[in-house]
Amino acid sequence: MREVVFSVHRIHQGALLAHADALKLSVSAASHEELHHEARDVLIRHFGAVHSTYRLRFDWPTRPINTALSAGKALPRPAAQAEAPA
Repeated sequence: MREVVFSVHRIHQGALLAHADALKLSVSAASHEELHHEARDVLIRHFGAVHSTYRLRFDWPTRPINTALSAGKALPRPAAQAEAPA
């Protein structure tokens, strides 16, 4: 089975935007579930009947540290490492 990878980004007011750069496809939606349906629909339009041979994968980027700080959220402190007995 072949795979199409969509890179997902949050845009204004929490909406989601996903790009499949390899195929030059993009979709947007208000929720994760809607994004999945929209991505499947765009594959149906792009590939036609063979769309079912493609698996969807969404690449969710990790949240950058500066975004957490700008939101006023405290970052977790690393756990102290226990010293090995001598």
